[in-house]
Amino acid sequence: MTIKLILNLLQIFISILLKELIYPHYPKCKVLTWSYNGREFWDLAKNQVIVLAKPLEFNKIQELVSLIEKQPLGISQQNFIDMTTIENNIWTLKDVLDKANLTL
Repeated sequence: MTIKLILNLLQIFISILLKELIYPHYPKCKVLTWSYNGREFWDLAKNQVIVLAKPLEFNKIQELVSLIEKQPLGISQQNFIDMTTIENNIWTLKDVLDKANLTL
C-alpha cells in the first residue's frame, strides 16, 4: 500500500510561551493532491477516482488528520506525524512539532 498526500500549509505553526504555558496556533491547510497505490484522488469508500471542483481546505491541520484516521487504512495520528515530510525543508513534521513542543 502506497499513500501520498501533498498539502499546502496556509499559515505557519506558532507556539507562544506566556507565563510557562504554551499556546499553540495550528495552521490552516489545503490538500493539493493525494494518491492511493498510484491512483490520484482515489476515494476509498466509493472505490473510484473522484473529481474535486477545488482543493480541500481545513481550518486546522488536526481536521485533516481526523479525516485520515477515519479511512480504512489503519493510519493513526502518530503514523501521520511520523510519515509526513515537508518539501524543501530539513525537518519532518515530527521535528517541527517536537521543536515547538506541540502535539496535534
